[in-house]
Amino acid sequence: MPLAPQTLHDKTAAAAKLIIETEAVKRADRTAALKAARLARDAAALPDAKPAR
Repeated sequence: MPLAPQTLHDKTAAAAKLIIETEAVKRADRTAALKAARLARDAAALPDAKPAR
């Protein structure tokens, strides 16, 4: 278990790290959802033709 932040700088750095990590997770989730929606849209738009060789 990590030690609790001691100095004001440590507290600020820990808070900033938490915010950045949280936003990165949200961004990754949003990117994955948009990619899935884009792939579904593109798959629906494709004709039922055989692929060219």
